[in-house]
Amino acid sequence: MDIFMDKLAQRTTAQEIIRANTAADMEELNKLKNQIEGYHECLFKLQKLIEDGSERLSDMQDKDFEAGRLARESLEQVKSLQQLAESLGQSQ
Repeated sequence: MDIFMDKLAQRTTAQEIIRANTAADMEELNKLKNQIEGYHECLFKLQKLIEDGSERLSDMQDKDFEAGRLARESLEQVKSLQQLAESLGQSQ
């Protein structure tokens, strides 16, 4: 009878160890799932920041192009005015 009781006690202890290990594994799995969710959220925020930055950069490039175009036009007009002033000065 003592041998039977020892085997039963060992079996119960083994089952408790398995349950404890399973519970610990589940807890670790839940922690990892939460960590992955956090990473996904960070990646989403980073992607949004990159998109916003790209859009701003594109807008700045468009504005720089427009400013350059206006500067070239202004320079051409100044040159035309200088030529007109020179031709008026020579005709007098």
